[in-house]
Amino acid sequence: MLGSMQESPSPATSRPGDDGRWVMLDSWGLMPRTLNHLLESCNFTNQPLSCAYVEIYNDKAFDLMADKKRQRPLALRERLDGATDLPGLTTHAITSVDDAMRFLHRGYV
Repeated sequence: MLGSMQESPSPATSRPGDDGRWVMLDSWGLMPRTLNHLLESCNFTNQPLSCAYVEIYNDKAFDLMADKKRQRPLALRERLDGATDLPGLTTHAITSVDDAMRFLHRGYV
């Protein structure tokens, strides 16, 4: 689904601009480039896109958007159709790279 994306030699990705919108630097990182590609594909097909931010550490999954004071490992569940779920995972509908980067930046703080 992702197709080919141009390689970037630098890990620099993006930063908040003067107006609060995310500004993509010349050498986009993996996450901004992937989000941009997915959003372009979803906009072309009119499909909604939602975003979540999960950290896997010592075989445990953590919701990076959850309240840090009450953060606990998420229980990994396999559905009858074989898909995997993380009940309680915070998701956010996104319509632009700006939306997605603002949402993901909250996971860094």
